[in-house]
Amino acid sequence: GNITHWKEFASGLMLRILMRESNRIDPSVMMQNIVSHPDLFPLFNSNTDQAALQYIADRQENEMPLYRSQSSGYGTGTRITQTFLDELKGINDPRRFAFATPTSASLTAGNRVYKGEVNGTGAFPDPPNSSPAGMLWTSIFFSPDLASPNAAQSVILSYSEVQFTLAEAAEKGFIPGGSANAENYYLNGIDDQFKYYASRIPSNYSFPKSSDIIPPATYYDQADVSYMGTQQQKLQKIWLQKRFALFLSGAEAWSEWRRTGFPIIKAGPQSPGYVPRRCLYPADEMRINTQNYKEAVGWLGTDEMTTHVWWDK
Repeated sequence: GNITHWKEFASGLMLRILMRESNRIDPSVMMQNIVSHPDLFPLFNSNTDQAALQYIADRQENEMPLYRSQSSGYGTGTRITQTFLDELKGINDPRRFAFATPTSASLTAGNRVYKGEVNGTGAFPDPPNSSPAGMLWTSIFFSPDLASPNAAQSVILSYSEVQFTLAEAAEKGFIPGGSANAENYYLNGIDDQFKYYASRIPSNYSFPKSSDIIPPATYYDQADVSYMGTQQQKLQKIWLQKRFALFLSGAEAWSEWRRTGFPIIKAGPQSPGYVPRRCLYPADEMRINTQNYKEAVGWLGTDEMTTHVWWDK
């Protein structure tokens, strides 16, 4: 019911789209129009007004979808990937305590160890020694006392993502301010991410507590975090933090990877030998919409998962 919030959402989506196509079309004029007219194109002010689906505990159909799932926890469910966990560990990022749960073997032994699985293996070779997603997304079948139907949200467009998009735009000269403005946007995005996850931690958790998610000031002084280096190094820092901000927004993270080529992703042993660049057209399009299907494939070249879509330069 808040029109300003809907305008903020729309402006942020436009920035996402403009950055998505920026390797093909110069987005400068439209991006500058957005940032120079906040009355017409307001943007999120923090995670408190970002676009997120808030689950409700009053009825089962309104709960967080994993709340009653038997695949959320230490059973046969999903696991954190080692690649993602290594990125977090590499910069001592305390969000790993929110994103992942310690391995069951380590908890049995009386300590906390976070270990991921290799992408694309097709199975978990050692489930007791790998980490599921964090407790915010756990189910009552795994932990009836700590599972929450509404502590986690589904984030559609975050304040942090918008800030990282603006940081990249400033660094590349699409909007004014250069590296100085880029750094401000970059730091805003990081800081708000920590505040957001800290705000979602239920008060009955023994670990992590909200304070465990907030990093020390020295976090920002690390070589892989501080906004220093060549332009490419700065961009990669923005892309890494944006990758963290897109946790569980898989389609958007995939699009960012296709757009930037960062990080380098190695195809897993059970994959076809490559990471897909697009989805195939549905069979019904080939059968019912044949003429337009052939025209679209003509633009692409081939209807293959390795074919780049038009903006994926």
